Amino acid sequence: MAKGNHNPKPKDSAFHQAKRVAISDRPLGELAKKPISVKLEEDVDEYIRRLPQKDRVTFLRELITNAVRAEMANQGSEGV
Repeated sequence: MAKGNHNPKPKDSAFHQAKRVAISDRPLGELAKKPISVKLEEDVDEYIRRLPQKDRVTFLRELITNAVRAEMANQGSEGV
């Protein structure tokens, strides 16, 4: 049997690209090509998963972005 991708419509095909829609209404900069995925403590995971998907994505993006930007600013003021 020949090896390789036998899927006639791989995930990166125009078919799948056309189905992708923005989840957030808020304007964003250019998003990274790959998502970051982390496991969370159970109670935190349960809280986040109770949020509607649209709110969940916006909440997590803002929270992570704000925390990282604050960290970046602190490192810049420390001369790191």
